[in-house]
Amino acid sequence: MVVATSDDDIVGGAIALHLGDAVKVDVVAVRADARSLYLGGANAENRGFYWRLGYTGRRSLMQKALPSRSSSW
Repeated sequence: MVVATSDDDIVGGAIALHLGDAVKVDVVAVRADARSLYLGGANAENRGFYWRLGYTGRRSLMQKALPSRSSSW
């Protein structure tokens, strides 16, 4: 489990499992007032996948703005 903090407050977290030579991200959670989600490790092979999910970025760090709390999914 990884926990994200800001000024000593927990603002998010993730649970990941190591499966053979891969890592499966099982849960990602962020506090309702979070504005963006960042992920690292994007490469030429998987960057297109993240772009299709709405992430932006050109190198290994990708970013996606989160919908506001009042937005419907």
